[in-house]
Parts: sequence; structure tokens; C-alpha cells
Amino acid sequence: MNEAIAFIGTYTDTGSKGIYKVKLNIENGMISDPSLAATLDHPPYINIFNDNFLYSICSLDQQGGVCAYRINDHYELEFLNANISDSPSPSHINTTKNGDYLLSANYKKGTVNVYTLDSSGIIKDQICEIKHQGNGPNESRQEQPHVHHVSMSPDEKYLYAVDLGTDKIVVYEFNNGRLAEDPQRTITLNPGSGPRHMIFHPNNKFAYVLAELTSEIIVMAFSQETNTFEVLQYISTLPNDFSGSNLGSAIHFSQDGRFLYASNRGHNSIVQFSVNKNGTLDVVSHTHTQGDYPRDFSIDPSGNLIIVGNQNSNTLLSFRINKDTGVLYEPSKPINIPSPVCIKFIQP
Repeated sequence: MNEAIAFIGTYTDTGSKGIYKVKLNIENGMISDPSLAATLDHPPYINIFNDNFLYSICSLDQQGGVCAYRINDHYELEFLNANISDSPSPSHINTTKNGDYLLSANYKKGTVNVYTLDSSGIIKDQICEIKHQGNGPNESRQEQPHVHHVSMSPDEKYLYAVDLGTDKIVVYEFNNGRLAEDPQRTITLNPGSGPRHMIFHPNNKFAYVLAELTSEIIVMAFSQETNTFEVLQYISTLPNDFSGSNLGSAIHFSQDGRFLYASNRGHNSIVQFSVNKNGTLDVVSHTHTQGDYPRDFSIDPSGNLIIVGNQNSNTLLSFRINKDTGVLYEPSKPINIPSPVCIKFIQP
């Protein structure tokens, strides 16, 4: 494999026209100039299912919702349909493993939403919406619930809603798209931490939460038998000598699960952690992203390169990954792209 293809979600208030596509040369790390894949208003987060369908957050006439596209044999996007309602757009979307359901987290509304999908990728009805309650100590960011991320347990019996506004991971039983909160399993994190995203280690024995407001990774042991969590560690994503303002952003694992990466908006870096056998983390290094406000990054299917999107400086660039140490090195020449926010690779 000499080439990888990625789709880029953007904000469209600074010149972007929608979703873009780029090609990454695996051998030299160069990224092609972006081509417009879909004209769309505010598609800041996208999700690719089975390399056949792309789902996107979208806006239309001051209304928000989700859009569906088919990815054809030429990696072009063919519009399928949209489900738009009189509400703000979601912040995050996900799908179940079999593609029967589309899940969304709505930051502004503080809700979790579930849509049905048909076998052709079309978004059908919204069958469930649950609104969170509560707030947190940060008056400017936690005045109400702000659901920022939604994902499934490995066995898909539970749905996890990461709420930045209430410092909780709310756990729901998931039954054919219907949700029932399980308060005994819901996790309350440190006040003011502002959890943003959660991912599982490839071995499914540990889960990792990125706290946006305190710039930390929260490490939790996970029991697949009981679908419960135990907090093991809070560790900063920032160097000890950094005193500026920062917001945590994206979090991803290396393919082998030996290293965890997270992006810092403010320090403008990607932090590399090594993963211990007990799931806890040790800082390896910090790599400057050669731009401002790294909103997202993604590791290419070969596992050799990482693409970083600097939202405020409107650039994409790649770094090579040292698979022995996890360190990022040899940055590519940046390419220009307006407000890159989300990066998703096609998996060949």
C-alpha cells in the first residue's frame, strides 16, 4: 500500500465549502492538495462505516442534523439523505458494528440521540432522544449538560455518553436502539475536568477519557463481564513547565496499543504516552504540530504516519511514527485546508 485516502470534516465559516478528500503518500509522507468531496454547511465531525458509507454532522437553514453519503469505487461521495430537525447540530456521531443504528451526541442540547439505518446506508427515523440534567463548577463551560461523545461497549449491550458539562460518563442499557440509564454504572469524574472523548484499549481491558478542561487523560480499568469501570489514574497531557491556557482535543491509540496520543490546543502539541501492562500511562514526549490549534489527528492504515489538522492555521501535515518508541518525527510540508476539524481514513 503506497497511498491512503482520508476525508476531512471542517467548519465552513472561514472559507471552507464542506467535506474534503486528501491522499497521503505512505512512502514520503506528502499529502495531496485537498479536493472538495461534498458541499455541506458545517460538517465538523464525520464517521465512516465499513468504508461504504460516510455520515456527517450538518446544518441547513439554521437547523441541524445528520447526513449520509455512499463512498463509491472511486472514493467519491454520493449523497443519500439527511435527517434535519429544528435544533442545533450534534457534536459527535458513531455507528453500531452492524450499521443498524447511528448514534449522536448533541453538545448544545445536552442530548443523546439514536437513529435507525437501513442496509443501503440511508438514515431513517430518530427513535430515541434523552436529555441530560445537571451542571459543573466551570461557569462558562459547565452551565448545563454538554454531551460531547457517544460510543458503545465492546459487546454493544451498553451506550456511553461522555458529558463535558456534568463531568460524567452516563451509562445506558442499549436494547434495539432504545436507551435506559443505568445509574449504578454511571461514572462521576473529578469536578471541572470536562470529559470530552473516550476510547478503549485494543484489548478492551482499559478505557481512556480525555478531559478537555483540565488537559488530562483519565485511565480506567474495564470489566467486560460486568461492564463496570474503576478509575486508575489522572495524568496531564501538558509539560510540567507549561503555564498557558490549553484545551484537550483528540485521543487515539497506535495500532498495537503500546502508545496513546492526545492533542493539545494551546500548547499546540501531540503528547505521546507509553501504556503499561496495568493500563496506566507514562509520558514519552511532546511534539509541536507546526501550527495553531490541533483539533484532530489520525493514524494512517499502515500505522507508519499520523496526519494532524491545525484548525486555526488552516493546515494539514503528517509525521512519521517511530514504532519502537512512539515518538513522532520528520514532519511533512503542510498543505492548506480551511478549518480542519475531523480526519477519517479509508481502511483498505
